This record gives sequence, structure tokens and C-alpha cells, in this order.
Amino acid sequence: YYFAIKAEDSVGNEGVLSNIVTETTTSSIVFFYDNFESGVNGWTRDSADPSNLWHMETNRSMSPETSWTYNTGSPNYTYKTGFRTFGALISPQIDLTLKKSALLKFYCYYRTGNTDILKDQRWVQISVNNGAFINLTQLTGDLINSWHQYEIDISKYAGNIVKIRFYFDSVDNALNNYWGWSIDDFTILTEETSLPPVPNNPPVANAGADQNIND
Repeated sequence: YYFAIKAEDSVGNEGVLSNIVTETTTSSIVFFYDNFESGVNGWTRDSADPSNLWHMETNRSMSPETSWTYNTGSPNYTYKTGFRTFGALISPQIDLTLKKSALLKFYCYYRTGNTDILKDQRWVQISVNNGAFINLTQLTGDLINSWHQYEIDISKYAGNIVKIRFYFDSVDNALNNYWGWSIDDFTILTEETSLPPVPNNPPVANAGADQNIND
């Protein structure tokens, strides 16, 4: 890609074309992938609240058989427990320390009783180097009763060790007699090559050639 700027003043006088800046995109590769078909694999549920309903579910998935789902499971498949429910599903650590870009992709399916963004909230969050989780985005606007793929650029967090958290909160105990939220085919894409290691060499001072000073 090539970038240049030509400026124009308020009366239409154009300046010369600026210097041209070039940039080349890199190919991306799958750095981390989990379709949840081979067990838990380091995923954990936030145990801070006993109503955490995240579990591995085979009743509905994107591919081929298993998803992580927030509901009570068989036989009711709802998140209706008689009180407000909330809970988090946390990925294993993903080491991006040698990466300079990263893209998070996943599929989700949801069916809730309230489309108000203040209720039945679905958040995607990130932790950097075991720090506190912060919000990446609140999922809103996608169609219910269908699988939908999301992509979130997390390049600003590359160069670190990260964990991703999916957080569901019903906010209240009303209208909870619905499926809930499912996650499948979790993927992290990064650039094809890693950053080269940065040498930690001592600085060297160069004073230049000897100088003769005459009065």
C-alpha cells in the first residue's frame, strides 16, 4: 500500500504531493484454535458466583458437536433459576509476547428474553499479563436463534500474555426462560512471522576520531 497527501487551502490552492509512505500487509495464520471437541483444555468458569451456568453442551453447536453454553442444560435449557444469574467463561493463557498483531474470532448463538442492552448483557473481555479483565465489546444487534461470527481486533494487546473472558449477566430474574448464550470455534489469528528477539546489549559510545586543539 502507498500513502501520500496533497493539501488544499481554503481558496483552492493545492500544495505539492507529500512524500510517499509504503506499507506491506502480512499473511495471517491460526495461532490458537479450540472448537471444544477435545475437552476443557484449560478453559475455566469464574467461580465467584454460584449461579455460573457455563458448561460444555452438545445440544447446540456450530461445529461439529460441542459448544460452551450459558444455561441450565438438560432438560430445560434456560437460564431461569428464580434469581439473577451471571457468570464468566475464561480462556487459557494465550502467549502473544512475540506477536505484533492479533485478531480474535468466534461464533456465538443466543436467545434471550430481552433485547434491551441494559439487560441480558453479553460482554467480551480481556486480561493482560494476569491483570484485571477489561471490556473489549458488548455484543448487541446480531440475530437471535442463529450462529453469528464476531471478529475483534486485539492487536493493541499483542506483545503480552492474554486471556479472553465471555461474561453473561441477566441483570434481573425476569424473562429468563430462554436458551441463553453459546460460544464455539474460538480462534486467534496472528501475523505469519514473530517479532525477532530484541538484543539486550550494553550501549557503546563513539566519540569520533582524535582531535588536536591549537591555541
